[in-house]
Amino acid sequence: MRTSLCLACWLIGTSTMAVAPLVRHKSPVPAAEAEWFAQSLYDIVDQVSRLYIRADQPDAPDAVSENELCEAALEGLYEAAGLPIPGSLAARVRSAQQPVELRALIRSTRLALGNREVLRYSGALRVAMLAMTRALDDASTVVPGQDVARSGYNEVNQGLGLEVSLDGRPVTIRTVLPGGPAQRAGLSPGDRILRINGLDPESAARAIAGRVVLTVQRGSAGEQRTVALDARTFRPETVLGVARNSDNVWEYWVDRESRIAHVRIASLAQGTADELAAALGQLRECGLSALVLDLRWCPGGVPDQIAAVVRLFLSKGVIMVLKDHDELRTARATEPAPFADLPMVVLVNHETTGGAEFIAAALQDNKRALVAGERTRGKATLQRLIPLPVENSYLKVTSGLLVRPSGKNLQRLANSKLWEDWGVQPSTGLEFRLSAELARALKEQWLRQTLRPGGAREALALDDAASDPQRQAAVRALREKLKRREAAPTRAAALP
Repeated sequence: MRTSLCLACWLIGTSTMAVAPLVRHKSPVPAAEAEWFAQSLYDIVDQVSRLYIRADQPDAPDAVSENELCEAALEGLYEAAGLPIPGSLAARVRSAQQPVELRALIRSTRLALGNREVLRYSGALRVAMLAMTRALDDASTVVPGQDVARSGYNEVNQGLGLEVSLDGRPVTIRTVLPGGPAQRAGLSPGDRILRINGLDPESAARAIAGRVVLTVQRGSAGEQRTVALDARTFRPETVLGVARNSDNVWEYWVDRESRIAHVRIASLAQGTADELAAALGQLRECGLSALVLDLRWCPGGVPDQIAAVVRLFLSKGVIMVLKDHDELRTARATEPAPFADLPMVVLVNHETTGGAEFIAAALQDNKRALVAGERTRGKATLQRLIPLPVENSYLKVTSGLLVRPSGKNLQRLANSKLWEDWGVQPSTGLEFRLSAELARALKEQWLRQTLRPGGAREALALDDAASDPQRQAAVRALREKLKRREAAPTRAAALP
């Protein structure tokens, strides 16, 4: 299984630098724990200072120093301990010029704050990581391991394909992964779990494995039903269609007569480009004439899939420009693309983010596709993941900035105005805005369409193609393009 994680190594070191003593808490910290904390925090600080690129403030320096990161982290420790931040802290951090000096300062601060409950064991490192992100941009944050798994960095999922919320009663389903056992059984987010293998769900939910029998209820007054699920290894679907056939396989035709397909990309996980190529290959065998490539609500994902998706449609031109500190790296299309001549419209909205935005930008800038819908979010940053020795957590750090092939700005900066150039704008005549209420309703309708199992008799709003006005605008544009293409040879033949 491939990953896109930035690996870290945690080393235990020593230092003998003397630092001015501080008032110590009466409950002492074991020396080994303080040493582990100092070395772990410094290792993370060192990685972040080398990886991080500041993308939200154009006039600020690209990089962030180890001293800035340490200062923010140590301030967070004092705040968590409920103590005032010493006035001398900033000066002492900034005067530390060598790694050994910073590690010694971190260690002495940890010892001085004592073994308060909030700082015990890995608690101090968790607090320091959260505080350190204040010196970074909004996209750099601490994320739990389960969020990393959902974001597309992992190729496969093992289990039932659902997540539950145990925060209150009743136990409810929070997430259902398309293509997994739970989706095939017709479960949905918000379903209430009443019994697990005949037991109270709160006592059984933490030990779900193998074959599981759930008693579920949709809503507070819905009919109860029993569902048997077999845990298995599966790859969550990232390429989705219009509706599912009886075998749970996707149907992609939005206009069968004109042979126009509607393909949705839910996220850019490892293997998404191959999944997309396979779907398009099958459609081409059935006479595919045009494509609506839907990137609405796509949150981005694994960076190498951005170029892989663009290469399916672009045989020449710049695919990607990546800014890494002061270096610009350019990737170009150099080989024939399998779908280079396929008429297409890319569908976007304000929740099209990151890598998905860049796919739309690359196809638009190379005049390969029209773009329809609404302006995208304006997030052009790329993040790296640093695993933390804290309860399956990761530090997500901005390490690069995508630049549109045309050179136009994609990133929405902290001071960007609505009328300025950022994000991806729909092509002329193809902007189709939705009210906030209709946008929320459409997102919910597509989620229900995605999770409805094959063969289900439940009728949904999107079974009627006209229920999605943005998609219909894209389909109309493709119909016109196909008409012009069909008429072109006739006009040419009529010339003397």
